[in-house]
Amino acid sequence: MMGLSTMNASYIKHKLWISLLLGLLTLIAFGLWTDFKVLQRIFTRFEWNYLPLIFSLTFLGYLLRFLKWEVFLRTIGIRISIKNSLMIFISGMSMAITPGKAGEFLKSFLLKSSEKVDIARTAPVVFSERLTDLLAMIILAAWGITRFSNGGWFLVITSLILVSAVFLVQNKRLVQSIFIKFKKYPVMSWISGRLEVLYESSNKLLRFKTILYATMISTVSWFLECLSFYFVLRGLDLNQSVLEAVFVFSFSSIAGALSMLPGGLGVTEASMTGLMIGLGIDHSKAIAAMVMGRFATLWFGVILGSAVLLINFKRWFYTETEKQIK
Repeated sequence: MMGLSTMNASYIKHKLWISLLLGLLTLIAFGLWTDFKVLQRIFTRFEWNYLPLIFSLTFLGYLLRFLKWEVFLRTIGIRISIKNSLMIFISGMSMAITPGKAGEFLKSFLLKSSEKVDIARTAPVVFSERLTDLLAMIILAAWGITRFSNGGWFLVITSLILVSAVFLVQNKRLVQSIFIKFKKYPVMSWISGRLEVLYESSNKLLRFKTILYATMISTVSWFLECLSFYFVLRGLDLNQSVLEAVFVFSFSSIAGALSMLPGGLGVTEASMTGLMIGLGIDHSKAIAAMVMGRFATLWFGVILGSAVLLINFKRWFYTETEKQIK
């Protein structure tokens, strides 16, 4: 008889397949915007010697974000083996194609499954990761805004919303007064207790020094992925500058993240393509660059995360009894 963990495993597998299908449909939709034969000709002329550098830069960016993950875990007093922590972190990338990357809360589930750590305690780590990623992208996009006439107000408003969220979490007196009101109602008392655990972690993670350090790591990490995209452009014989590549990649990623669509699918791709066309790139080459850029960053992580998740699946998702039954 299968238990709850098995049902969770089936649910995660189901979500993963849906995510991959959505990604495939998105690429097909953009492919229909141009001639497939033209795209094929563009891809065959790609300078493949750039490929090792492209994937190396992306992977190095992943490792830096793993460093940030470790910083956050240790900030809330969680210390586990580096090997298991790395496996959990990489597995979380398999869920990048979920609304707002919410599926990456899988990492909290895996921490509970393998290390018996309360999910309410670690869920804020995933939120803090996304927050510092967005802040990093805003910094990178602001660097490239001088090349484009539009987008400044979008970055300012997004920054203000994120900073306001941090200040709200740091207002401990206000948050605790809300919890006290919750506790007056018996139905809300259990929820209030769980929220207090979640809030304590959030308060520690969103302190200025921690956020600043984590955002610095994120900025370097995402800059490496921007560089990866830059070398995709070079491989396609496009002569855009590093500054332009950084802006196109970072601004599109922000738009995709704020859309709350799975992996920003559709919005990120459309933004990247539109911005490149705005730079004077032929629309077929722009689509080719977008497809290769997304594969070298987003899809590389999804495939890598899925592989690590499948390798560790039984260890994380099944109890000893369930393993014997299976």
